[in-house]
Amino acid sequence: MYKSIFSGVRETVNNVTVEDDDDDDDDDDEKVSVPLTVTMGLVAGYIFMGSLLFGVWENWDWLTSAYYCFVTISTIGFGDLVPGSEGFQTTADNLKMTAASAYIVFGLAIMSMAFNLIQVKVSSLWDVNLI
Repeated sequence: MYKSIFSGVRETVNNVTVEDDDDDDDDDDEKVSVPLTVTMGLVAGYIFMGSLLFGVWENWDWLTSAYYCFVTISTIGFGDLVPGSEGFQTTADNLKMTAASAYIVFGLAIMSMAFNLIQVKVSSLWDVNLI
């Protein structure tokens, strides 16, 4: 009984033709260019959002918070400002530190993306001999 079921399945599988619908060759020709103003605006907006966030949480002024966000996200990290340095006595303090860590991780990804987009833009300008 099982032999007849599997032989029917085997015949069906053997009769199936597979077509390659991949058009990967066409995708290589398309290039998407992101303007540098959009890239820099995204980074500046993320730093501004972080400066508001850390200004409220740490009672820092806006410039100090923006300085901390830029130095941290750009991986300079002097260590002169540390969020949550007063201690982690409450659950709210632990949640703030977790959110700060998530902000830093996503900020590093955004900064890496921005550097990559800027590099691609400058190298494409170099290839066109505009620089």
